[in-house]
Amino acid sequence: MEAERSKVAELQANHLALSRELATAKSQELNQRRELVNASDEIENLKKMHARELMDLEMDLKKRDRVIREVNEDLRVCMGDLERERETVSSLKSTVSHQSTAHLTLTTQNHAFQAQNVALQSQIDAYASTVSSLTLNLESTQKEVAELKREAMESEGVRRKLHNMVQELKGNIRVFCRVRPVLPSDLPSSSTNLTESTSAGPTLEDSEKIQEEAQANIIYPDQRDHKEIVLSSSSESATGHERKEVYNFGFDRVSFLSFYR
Repeated sequence: MEAERSKVAELQANHLALSRELATAKSQELNQRRELVNASDEIENLKKMHARELMDLEMDLKKRDRVIREVNEDLRVCMGDLERERETVSSLKSTVSHQSTAHLTLTTQNHAFQAQNVALQSQIDAYASTVSSLTLNLESTQKEVAELKREAMESEGVRRKLHNMVQELKGNIRVFCRVRPVLPSDLPSSSTNLTESTSAGPTLEDSEKIQEEAQANIIYPDQRDHKEIVLSSSSESATGHERKEVYNFGFDRVSFLSFYR
């Protein structure tokens, strides 16, 4: 009985040892499998890196092939240009020889043209005499035109007088405006105070400046019909800013009369 128990105990101990060895083997197998997976991943990464490097090498090879083709094309173009330049030089040499022959021909033609020039000069002299006679006729015609213009202006003056008379008979209303120079009484009070404050009197520059500021700025934009007058003035507003105003006046006629101070 004790022997059987010892055998059972021995069997159990063996079973435990085998179980432990089996567990150890399983863990080793799992570790090996993990290592195998890692090795597979590394191999895959190496394959990808190799493929990328291979693609880069292929791209570089293609670039070099393209550069070689371009260089060959440039070389072919240069060779063609060189051949054309050689042809051009040969054609220029032949042209020079032809030009020398043509120069002799042109020299002969030049002598013939000089003879024609003498004949043409005589014709030009004849034309000059004709032009002088035509110029005299033109001057007489211009005098006649000037006389006709003068008569037309006189007729226009008579027409205006008659027109003005008709307008006066119709009762036309005329507006007359006279512009006189600036008088001392027209100067502002500040200039009078300035004159009184200085014992020696205002200088010529001060007087001209004050008179220019007091004088109205009148322009006549209508230089053709003389029907407009534009009056512009500048003043200072209550806020101290410069204010410019422009007044336009339109008339039937504006006459300019000289005046004396």
